[in-house]
Amino acid sequence: MGKTHDAASQMGFLKGLGWPDRFQGTASEFREILLRFRQDQEKAGYRNVGSSDRPYSGYDGYARVADELYGGDMGRAHAAASQMGRVVEGLGWPDRFDGTSAEFKGLLSRYRQDQEKAGYRNVGSSDRPYSGEDGYIRMSEELFGGSMDRAYDAASQMGLLKDLGWPGRFRGKSSEFKEILSRFRQDQEKASYRNVGSGDRPYSGYDGYARVADELYGGDMGRAHAAASQMGRVVEGLGWPDRFDGTSAEFKGLLSRYRQDQEKAGYRNVGSSDRPYSGYDGYARTADELLKEFGAGS
Repeated sequence: MGKTHDAASQMGFLKGLGWPDRFQGTASEFREILLRFRQDQEKAGYRNVGSSDRPYSGYDGYARVADELYGGDMGRAHAAASQMGRVVEGLGWPDRFDGTSAEFKGLLSRYRQDQEKAGYRNVGSSDRPYSGEDGYIRMSEELFGGSMDRAYDAASQMGLLKDLGWPGRFRGKSSEFKEILSRFRQDQEKASYRNVGSGDRPYSGYDGYARVADELYGGDMGRAHAAASQMGRVVEGLGWPDRFDGTSAEFKGLLSRYRQDQEKAGYRNVGSSDRPYSGYDGYARTADELLKEFGAGS
């Protein structure tokens, strides 16, 4: 089909012949897609036939064409139909899905279960099985071996993210996501108690940031911040500072000195020269002490 289109194009015949765009495949493949398109459009012409009764329309029709012609390869099915001009638009397919029809149908089935729940009275987002943070985890584990990234990609290509209310893309495994989420929820539960200040919340602020890095990332403050930042509300909810690209030991060493200095600042008749880590001298002292503790990288 491609060579034929090229030849007619070079001879200026395309407009007169009314051909669709160039099709990079065989004539038999083209005819199979066209046949299905025509069957679908014929159904569309009947009275009282909704889109769900048309065999090759919408999400289900897209998966059916992939199964019947491309061994379940959704990307190839979409690429082929897209070359045929009116076909994708006429069938009302979603955007291209780069995965298998089994993944597509699995995700679609779960999305529909979730949306069905959403239609019930008195059902909050926490009661919907595939919505929110927990639903994101569940989908990744049931269909993608715990890969949060692949689950997000798939739902994004299908246009489902907004309805499912997932947070931002998490580039890691569901086990890691759950560990951070568990700590965030423990912290937020503490925050709801009366007379609990931020200092009593285990994962908030500077100390909480270092604690998460120690518990989950071997003290790597950069990785801890990067992971939590992908989870939407977590960094803001915990009140962490900006990302620190170093170890938790360095972070805590610097934080300890800062607090000693600020404590001194609270005393009467203490000038900046009496504060051990302020000003030029304090800068040099901090550098010397951290170098001695942590080596040349500090």
